[in-house]
Amino acid sequence: MRESQRLVINRVSLALGVTFVLLAAGVLVFDGRLPASVPSEAPPYAPARLMDAMQAVDSRGLINREKLKAHEAQLHEFIDSMAKSSPTTTAELFPSADARLAWALNAFHALTLDAMSRSETAVSRWHFWAIGGQYLPRAALRRRFIDAVEDPRMALVVFDGTTGTGVLDGAPFAEDTLERQLNEAVKRFMQRPANVRIEGKVVHLSTLITSNTAQFLKRVPADRQNLLQVVWAFLPDSCEGLAPGCATRADLDRTCGVKFDQCQVIGEPADTSLAFSGR
Repeated sequence: MRESQRLVINRVSLALGVTFVLLAAGVLVFDGRLPASVPSEAPPYAPARLMDAMQAVDSRGLINREKLKAHEAQLHEFIDSMAKSSPTTTAELFPSADARLAWALNAFHALTLDAMSRSETAVSRWHFWAIGGQYLPRAALRRRFIDAVEDPRMALVVFDGTTGTGVLDGAPFAEDTLERQLNEAVKRFMQRPANVRIEGKVVHLSTLITSNTAQFLKRVPADRQNLLQVVWAFLPDSCEGLAPGCATRADLDRTCGVKFDQCQVIGEPADTSLAFSGR
């Protein structure tokens, strides 16, 4: 083999090796697998600190940034506590599936609020926090601890900082009340007119609902295999005291029939504007 050919092969091998290393590092970063130290002096896990920070959530589920900035200390203490307390580092604190999911939802929402406190124009996807012995971006935390649950309600419960996603109510999730809280969160999502809107014989639904149709239908009886049946279950009987113009169960019954077979469903993109109040 000529020296020039050997040199080319060596260079190609080196380039391939570097590429492989960079790809592997990228996977570790994207999946939140980079190790982080677990500080022994981290504060104990206390959702009450998150509740203090969630005073920034108003009655519409929007975030008052001034109030959020005022409660940054409590928010940061809660996030610091998760550097040590997580299902992977202190499993004894989260013995049940509900406890682990409540932790994950609280963790994700705390990181979202922290990201919103850092900027009023964008919520960074690439900020990393030391959580449970690893550096995690929000996407990795959600993928590994929330989406892995395979519950379609998660698509409507998780608040990612934008108006078209989950609607917070100012209270952290808790193991003992998780099921009720999840259903209440879905109801809040359905009550937003932008997420469920009836026009004539057309029902406009957020794509966060329609893209999870198959998963939702797995949770209803065989004789009720209609996405609007699922929507009906979470709609209010009245809009009094709720978002003006929200759809009610009676509206859906009257428009689509008792079998919900008289309407067309159209998916509408979720609102991606930041969920700050006063806008």
